[in-house]
Amino acid sequence: YKNYYVTQEIDGHKYIRNRFFKYENNKPFIFVENKKVFVQTELDGTIPYSEDDGDYYFQVDNVIELSEITKK
Repeated sequence: YKNYYVTQEIDGHKYIRNRFFKYENNKPFIFVENKKVFVQTELDGTIPYSEDDGDYYFQVDNVIELSEITKK
């Protein structure tokens, strides 16, 4: 799992990025069932997780419901 971390430099600061997640304001999230699910991070930017038989589990920090876009 640690192999999925890369570093990215923004405004002269290095940040650890995880390839599984997208980022908004340096906070990692994934899209799940029309929701933006943000996960908790450690102070160094790593994402704590647990693993059970190949399944990964993360601590949820915030969930934002996305409104559906209506086609005209």
